[in-house]
Amino acid sequence: MLDEATKALEAAVKLRVEAAREQFEALKKAERERLAAEAELREPQHQAGIFKGRYDEIWTESCPACKCRAFMTGEQTGEDISEERDEHAIWEIVDREFVGEEFRCTTCELTLMGSDEIAAGGLDYIHEDQQEREMEYEADYGND
Repeated sequence: MLDEATKALEAAVKLRVEAAREQFEALKKAERERLAAEAELREPQHQAGIFKGRYDEIWTESCPACKCRAFMTGEQTGEDISEERDEHAIWEIVDREFVGEEFRCTTCELTLMGSDEIAAGGLDYIHEDQQEREMEYEADYGND
């Protein structure tokens, strides 16, 4: 029964992706090119308003329907400090991992909610990146 539900979800998502692709392809070539150029100018940090929920991170993805720049957002699931520095360093490199929860393409208006729909749409819902951040030090204890 669970397998049938998974297949039904995949079929429904594939239909939505195909409908968005057809709608985009129906536009005149000049319009498609203009929309694609506009999409390339959009930055993740300015896209929070297009998502329903509040998430830890927003990153770029290629839309499975129109191939334009689109965005995914999700929750951080882990982090590892990737480089140990000397004792005087103030910055550290952190490998972070996120699980995608919501995908939105503002060009063709395709929306995928949850990791199951995102995977069924042909996208990888696991996102990894590196961040450089200032190291956190504990306050000196007893040195007063």
